[in-house]
Amino acid sequence: MRLLAAVLACWGALAAAEPFPALYDVIDVEANDVLNIRQAPTAKAPIIGAFAPDAAGIEVIALDETRRWARVRAGERMGWAFARFLLPVPQQGEGFGQGLTCYGTEPFWELSYLPFAASRLSFLGGAVDSFDLPFPRRAEGRPDVYGLSGPGGGADLFGVLRRGLCSDGMSDLEFGLSLDLILHAQDDLVFSGCCSIGAR
Repeated sequence: MRLLAAVLACWGALAAAEPFPALYDVIDVEANDVLNIRQAPTAKAPIIGAFAPDAAGIEVIALDETRRWARVRAGERMGWAFARFLLPVPQQGEGFGQGLTCYGTEPFWELSYLPFAASRLSFLGGAVDSFDLPFPRRAEGRPDVYGLSGPGGGADLFGVLRRGLCSDGMSDLEFGLSLDLILHAQDDLVFSGCCSIGAR
């Protein structure tokens, strides 16, 4: 009975931590064991990776329909970990306090967003600009959409963050956030990409 209560509590914690993406720590895995990452949300699926028993800050982007399996990254692939062994990182709020790393292609770009610090937008080939970006502001009447804006050295940056599955179109990775950017200078440039929680 006690075990059942613990399982239900963990599943409840996963549900309460929505919306995704969100960060989780591995719990209740023996020191000599691992938490397997499987190819599909079933214990019979092939193992494609594993988390150490003390792994922390794992980004979960979604749950399966049964809410028993969490969608996670396994290296350069996506997989599923049993949600019973994952606990939300406390006090992460909407997840932006840890910063964000966002990517896009054609041209290749990366935004490293750091709340309360200088955020950096870089492009393949070396062009880099810094921006003073405050905390994302939630859209009126939309809990899954956020606005982001701030000045930079040579341009202003405006962005719209959306919760929901996102693909970069170049890899097998999936993300839990999308970002549309407008770089406002002499000519406006528009970019679109995906984001992970945590700044580089």
